[in-house]
Formats: sequence, structure tokens, C-alpha cells
Amino acid sequence: MGVIQEVKDIFTNDSANAKSGDSTSDRKTSAVSSLKSFVSSEPTIDYTFDGSDESTRLCKKKSDGADCITLGIPTADVLAEMQKLDFYCALAQNVTSTEITCKKIA
Repeated sequence: MGVIQEVKDIFTNDSANAKSGDSTSDRKTSAVSSLKSFVSSEPTIDYTFDGSDESTRLCKKKSDGADCITLGIPTADVLAEMQKLDFYCALAQNVTSTEITCKKIA
């Protein structure tokens, strides 16, 4: 297979690796499923998350502390999924903080 075809396959997701099961895609699917399950158990409370391009820590804010999980997906993906679940998410007012807070809007 030529270089041009390999690049084309990457962008169209038609490579042999994608057909046989892409571990990155499987990991994201699993992480999104975990996120939805975690949030659906208490959808009306506030959530916070922070992380990197590789993993994100998602926490439920509770009166007796926080309950957290680590997801193997970037924070951008967590933000997108939380918005799909009707959460409004924003950065903290503290400019040195990278934590994002999400509140249910629907």
C-alpha cells in the first residue's frame, strides 16, 4: 500500500486496523459508557472535571465530599459528552484553575 493510500485510509477510517477493531475507538466507547453511567446515577448534582489529552478525572460534588472516576479520554471529549447530556460547563472563576464545573440545564 502506498503512502498516499495510507493517509487516505487514516482520514476515511478505512484502514485494515479500523476494520479489525480500533483499540482507541474501543477505549473511547468504553469511557463514554462509564461517563454516562456515572452521571446517570445522580444527574441533578454538579460535576467537575480536569485532565489532559490522555485522561480526565470526573467528580460528583456531594455534601459529604466527592466521588470521582478517571476516564481514558481527553477533557475535550468529556466536555462534548457532558454537553450532549444537557450540562452547562464552564471554567472556574479562578484564572489559575483548570477545573471545569458542569451543571444540569434541562
